[in-house]
Amino acid sequence: MQLNAHPMPMFGAEVTGWDFDQVADESAKETIRALVLQYKMLVLLPRKALTPQQLTDFALVFGDSLSQSTSEEWWLSTQYPMIYKVTNQPTCVAHCACEGWHCDGHYLPDPMGITVMNQVSAAGGAVEIADLSLTYESFSEAEKEKLKKIRCRNETDVSQPLVLKHPVTGQTGLYINMYAQSFDANGQALPELDADLDKRLHDYKHKLYYQGGDLIVFDNLAVVHKACPGSPDNGEEVLHRCQTSLSKTWWRKKKQVAAQAPQSKSFATAAAT
Repeated sequence: MQLNAHPMPMFGAEVTGWDFDQVADESAKETIRALVLQYKMLVLLPRKALTPQQLTDFALVFGDSLSQSTSEEWWLSTQYPMIYKVTNQPTCVAHCACEGWHCDGHYLPDPMGITVMNQVSAAGGAVEIADLSLTYESFSEAEKEKLKKIRCRNETDVSQPLVLKHPVTGQTGLYINMYAQSFDANGQALPELDADLDKRLHDYKHKLYYQGGDLIVFDNLAVVHKACPGSPDNGEEVLHRCQTSLSKTWWRKKKQVAAQAPQSKSFATAAAT
């Protein structure tokens, strides 16, 4: 496969050349992994509504295994429990309600590393994706020092740092879930900070209006996103999503190999695992 990347404004890239009817060789896998790290978000062209097997095979390029919901209502089928079926229909259990900024799996001890989304059918919806390192850099140096001491507590009691360094690229950025509550080192809630973050993220975002067959890949430690579902009156909007948890993401295995070779200095230490 000959992959070509066409940079998008600010961050992200459109990628052509991936053939879903072929078995990807290691060169193609390494190339698309490198592109995800470089651009943080990829949109694959031409648009294609993938079969469940094509989607899972592609998502497994980015990790050893795929996560699955503990709730069967989210499963595409019993054969494909690792594919989340998300819709804009409010009567469905899998109705998308993720309309606040979030990094997938932030509420889990082992959050998501890579997310792959395939828009099977569109009905006027969109997804907004914002760059976490650019947003972090918008703060002053004094503000950054304060941010490094803040943690975000989820309803699951899982606490994540607000600031982390990407384990591969070494870029420092925010790590956000607007459904969590930010707390300072003294345990003081910071609702005004959450409001400020929400505002700042809008300055460093792409808004991608869905078209049928859209295939989007993003790094959950580099970007944050939120859903903007289309009106149910416009018809059913269906998205299929696969995710690799952080512990299963391809770079973890590579990092372990690097750790066994003292001469290799390629990988930074993650601030959150």
